[in-house]
Amino acid sequence: MPAAWHDKGDDDRAIADYNEAIQLNPQDGKAFYGRGDAWKAKGDYDRANADYSEAIRLDSHVNDRR
Repeated sequence: MPAAWHDKGDDDRAIADYNEAIQLNPQDGKAFYGRGDAWKAKGDYDRANADYSEAIRLDSHVNDRR
């Protein structure tokens, strides 16, 4: 689970797992949101904001379910 890698501070591995999840299901707003969290932790705010925007576009309540 990508969130586990993020929680352990391995954001590169989390991003790789989220990339796979998004490739398998490009409509999964939670995967975009999680990848956004990992990008944010790495200090890449542009990528984080892009993923958060896509997550909200796919599911306007994605943050409510986290």
